[in-house]
Amino acid sequence: MRYFLTLLSCLSLLFAGVSYAAIESESTVPTGVYIEGTVGYSHIAGAGLPIDTPSRVSISNGGLGYSADLGYQFGQLFGLEVGAASFAPQKATAAGQTFTADRSYIYDLAGKFTFPIKDKFDIFAKAGPAFMTRGASTDSEELGNYNEYGLGVAYGVGADYNFTQHVALTAQATGATPLIHLSSDFSNPNMPSMFLVSTGLKFTL
Repeated sequence: MRYFLTLLSCLSLLFAGVSYAAIESESTVPTGVYIEGTVGYSHIAGAGLPIDTPSRVSISNGGLGYSADLGYQFGQLFGLEVGAASFAPQKATAAGQTFTADRSYIYDLAGKFTFPIKDKFDIFAKAGPAFMTRGASTDSEELGNYNEYGLGVAYGVGADYNFTQHVALTAQATGATPLIHLSSDFSNPNMPSMFLVSTGLKFTL
């Protein structure tokens, strides 16, 4: 979590420094409707499975994740997008047996601020509300079954390289942190923050 906050703080200062130049320069940011998809490494931070587990249970919180976004770029600086991200299942190992939880998901609505840096290259930051969910169904009495839902804030930073006005390579670090627990199948809600570092393609229609 602290690494992402540090990254966001540094890039915020960078965005402030280049925003005036971006307004004065000719835009390299394609406008209109866009869709994008990415794949990369996901991590569920700061919490294991949200149930009481014996000390011999070990938890794996990382693995393959992916995301998809649909948005509209209004001009060279501002856009709005809806997105979804899927995070690798958590794996718990107990007494020589491995139990896999369901994947965790984030659904968000984010404002996106984009700044062209030079020809074909731009950086961006985005943030907005997020709905977060995770759950599992196992046959283990130690691990049990659960579902958990919450509201939080989604955020991210990244960069695009525009091959053409319609196709771009995108790389981004995104995540979400829970603020409100909506419901849970256990007495001590334990929704963690979730992060995804990924790359993919963006298509402007």
